Parts: sequence; structure tokens; C-alpha cells
Amino acid sequence: MFSSVPTIVCDECEFVVKELKTVVEDKKSQAEARDFLRENVCKSPGQYRGFCDLVVDEYLPQFIQELDAILADPHQLPATVEEMEKVENDVDTFWSGLIMENNIGQVLAMSCFECKFLVEDMGTDMISNRKKLSDDVRDFACYKIVTANMTASCIDFLDLYLPTVIQMTIEQFTPLGICQANKCCPANSEETLRAFTYQEIQAEKCPTMKSLESYVESNIIGSPIQKFVENSLTDTTCSHSISLFQPTCQRIMYAVAPRFASLTAVLASEKKFSQAIHC
Repeated sequence: MFSSVPTIVCDECEFVVKELKTVVEDKKSQAEARDFLRENVCKSPGQYRGFCDLVVDEYLPQFIQELDAILADPHQLPATVEEMEKVENDVDTFWSGLIMENNIGQVLAMSCFECKFLVEDMGTDMISNRKKLSDDVRDFACYKIVTANMTASCIDFLDLYLPTVIQMTIEQFTPLGICQANKCCPANSEETLRAFTYQEIQAEKCPTMKSLESYVESNIIGSPIQKFVENSLTDTTCSHSISLFQPTCQRIMYAVAPRFASLTAVLASEKKFSQAIHC
């Protein structure tokens, strides 16, 4: 359960909130952040860039709007957030509502198929483009963060180590591990996935994505997935923030999750996800 904090923003720290609100309200800063992500992050996934662009163009503005609304009057935020519900089993049940079979008759949730091979392909593309990704990170760090007298040594250091670090980092996270962590795949799905041939994978990607879009459009609002995303965002993001700002962080995440669910339903109805993978 989240701890209760008597005041959300102390008077001594209120200037920090005001500064953050100024940044959030600055349309120029928002545009710069969007452009940076599109040009320096979304180019890396290669053929799956459309997914990254979708997140930047559609989900990021929702987060900024909610953050702006909450920062408008931080003293009015509730001091406690209810205990996160245990919804993991409900998520498994939700995804099992849309299943497929491999070539030997084993049953698999379509969410698992789509997630595993999507993440796998994106990882491969990012490793292939690691030099470009490394250069973008280097330029941002060495020209916009460190002082001018450190730029040359920063470039030398990152050019030497960063491409290898990026590859090793990507390879640490297996596609199946990622999909199990976000509850798209159950723990026993590896054998079922392994039975798909390359030709079957390519043939099934678009039909499964389109089926998932229809399923999500009709079922995501108020579903266990919405609650799971809410819990995951809150736990992952807010547990690492200082205790003073944890209630504010929790409120933001709890407010953003329904926005994301509603937006996902709209994007699914417009077939934006299948378009993002060129179906």
C-alpha cells in the first residue's frame, strides 16, 4: 500500500513545482521534446518506427495534459492513493479471450504472438542501427549537457564505448521476458511460440494485429489491462521518486491510465496499430 503523506507539496519546495509547470506549459519545449524523440529515438526501431511515432504523437500529449492539470493546484491533491489491486490473473484471463493455434495445435494468446515477434524485430532493428542511435545519444550528451571544455573528451569516450553498451543492453532483455513482464505472454508460452516457422510468423502478423485491434477497441475500457497499466506506471515511476513527490506522482499515473485506455481504444478503432506495422 502506498504510504500516506500529509502534504503533497511543501511550501519550501513549491518553487520546484512552479518551475516544472512552466516547462510543461511551454509549447516550444513540448515541440522540442516531441521532435527530439521522433528524430533521435524513433528512427532506431527501423521498420517499426511507426509504433514509436504513435507513442510520441498520441500518448505523450495525453501525459502532458494530465500533468499540467495536476500541477495547476498541487495542494488540492489527495494525500493517499488506494492500494494497488492484484490484477495479474485477471490480465491473463483478459488476453485468453483472443487465441490462436500454432502448426501443431497448441493454443496461444494472440497478444503473446504479436508482442514476442514485434519486440524481437524491434530489437534486431535497434542493434542494426546502434551506430546511429549511439551518435544521437552522444551528440545530445556532449553538446547539450556537458560543459564546452568537456565536449571533446565526452565524444571520445562515448564513441569508444556507447555502441557496445547499447547492443549489450538490448540483448539483456529477451523478447519473451519483456512480453511476460507486461503480461502479454504466460510463463509457459516459449514452446508454443517456438513451433511457428518464419513463413508462418510473417503470414500471421497482420491478421493477428487486426484481430487484436478489434478486441482491444471493444474491451479495453475498464478492463484488467487498464488497471494493470495503472499499477505498473505507478509502481515503476513513483517508487523511484523522492517521498515528497510520490503522492503527486501516484495521482498523475492514476489519472493518466484511463486517458491511455480511452486513447488506445480510439487508435484501435482507427486501425492505427496495424498501420504502424504496415498492414
